[in-house]
Amino acid sequence: MKLKFKSPDVRLDVGLDRLLHNRFARLEKVFNRIAGLEVFLRKIDSNKKDKYEMEGRVFIQNTSLFCRERGESIEDAINNVIENLARQLRWKKEERVEIW
Repeated sequence: MKLKFKSPDVRLDVGLDRLLHNRFARLEKVFNRIAGLEVFLRKIDSNKKDKYEMEGRVFIQNTSLFCRERGESIEDAINNVIENLARQLRWKKEERVEIW
């Protein structure tokens, strides 16, 4: 699975890169036909409770799934995006089983 990371506000270091790859690798356990993944992380207004916003797009055959979530920390935002995308992938997998 290819993982593209974009962020105007957060610098990608080795620790963050490893964290992203480890966490998003869990999605392949839910749905094994993932072609690629794009992640966009931005820091939002620090006066609010949620300081980070993350967008995730999973590319699968003939379609893509998208979500946008917020969190107090980078880890919270990552976890929220993974939960949302995993839910969508499970739904897609069940939909595919019902067709056959």
